[in-house]
Amino acid sequence: MEKILLVVVIVASLFSVQAEDNVQVDYAIKLGLTPRSQSNLVEKSVALLSSCAYMDKHLPQKIEDVKKQSHLDFKFNSPRIVDVPIMKTTVKIKEMVISLPLIIGGIWVRTDDGDIYFSKFQFSNVQDVNKILTDSQRL
Repeated sequence: MEKILLVVVIVASLFSVQAEDNVQVDYAIKLGLTPRSQSNLVEKSVALLSSCAYMDKHLPQKIEDVKKQSHLDFKFNSPRIVDVPIMKTTVKIKEMVISLPLIIGGIWVRTDDGDIYFSKFQFSNVQDVNKILTDSQRL
């Protein structure tokens, strides 16, 4: 795990891929994502958002500042509607930025109504996303 985090922090070049479901995924490390694993990463990342137990419209950082650090960036061609049951809210996502490492990260969501910060996700969802990222670096 430490090796992965180190690679994420050190590598500065930006890569971009188009997932099967028309979501552009940007990341700051070279991942060996197949189209199937890209779609899986999108779905598991959306599930991570759905599991959040904290939401705040007063952002701790701007999305642009988060993108200067290690992160995953999902840009949806058509807005994705996501329910966040614990917060009793539904968001219509245009862009989702997940800061890395996940264990201390947060999720910044861009909507038509402004940006929202989410955190305190369920650990099982963190493990799912981490597994995809770890497996993709082995390819």
